[in-house]
Amino acid sequence: AGLAGPAGETALAVDTAVAAWAAGRGGRLLRDLRASSGAAIQVSRESSSVLPRHLRLIEVTGDLEARLAAVESLLDQAAEDHGGGLEEVCIVLPPGFTGFVLGRAGNVIRKIRKQSGAEVDLANDTPPGGHQLLVIEGDPEAMIRATLMAIERLDQVPGLAKASIHSATGPGAESRPPPTLACARGWPRSTAKGAWSS
Repeated sequence: AGLAGPAGETALAVDTAVAAWAAGRGGRLLRDLRASSGAAIQVSRESSSVLPRHLRLIEVTGDLEARLAAVESLLDQAAEDHGGGLEEVCIVLPPGFTGFVLGRAGNVIRKIRKQSGAEVDLANDTPPGGHQLLVIEGDPEAMIRATLMAIERLDQVPGLAKASIHSATGPGAESRPPPTLACARGWPRSTAKGAWSS
């Protein structure tokens, strides 16, 4: 089971190098983020069946304000400290969430683009299980703004079925809140066939 609880969950997915950076230095960064934001943070060492094999999950659990603060700090430090900057950020939309984040006739995604200054589009290919990738590109500040806006939007989803990247079935599956999954890495929108793990 994941860290999702009544307060909600945001799960970032980053490439293995960024995940190693985030979990490095004896976990100091994660402890500092937790202390400053109030959100619980856990880095996964295993790949997920809904993401490319080279990505790892960073689960951020807490209320919306705490999660937003933790995600903003994490991405900001990743852009500054890891490899000179983030190339791309994406959010994995659980099944049923795509229409809500796009908005009627695309009005919500257009607002995110305009207010953040980032390019925001759906990926051409989709991971297994009905998830959809929302790809965010631009300068680091624009990408971070767009990511936070999208997470806020997803936190407002009303009455959709609960979802989990860890398990769509099994004990407690229906009681888990819908997680928001985001991935950050420089990888193409149209993923080559067979890139998804099974």
